[in-house]
Amino acid sequence: MRRLWVIGLWLLTGCGGSSTPPGDSGDDMRRSVAAVIEEVAPQWMKTEGVHGVYESLTEDHDPCVKVMVTELTPAIREAIPEIVFGYPVFFRETGPLAPRGSE
Repeated sequence: MRRLWVIGLWLLTGCGGSSTPPGDSGDDMRRSVAAVIEEVAPQWMKTEGVHGVYESLTEDHDPCVKVMVTELTPAIREAIPEIVFGYPVFFRETGPLAPRGSE
């Protein structure tokens, strides 16, 4: 009886799991880009040099995530993946940002 319980649990949990880390699977494309940004932006915004995270479109008009940065550094590349929950991530270098009229 215990063996059947273990097999049932194994089937319910996805037949042994996945070797792909969360956030890297194309299967997660069912989530909207807005929902993905809502989840990842707070952590990404803690990265020095990151000014904003927003929804955009690729050249092929597919949804993607864009990250505004002062300058794209190795630390930013390490902190933010190239793909998140199946959506490509692109960086936009803005240079330093300041409020209007503060110059």
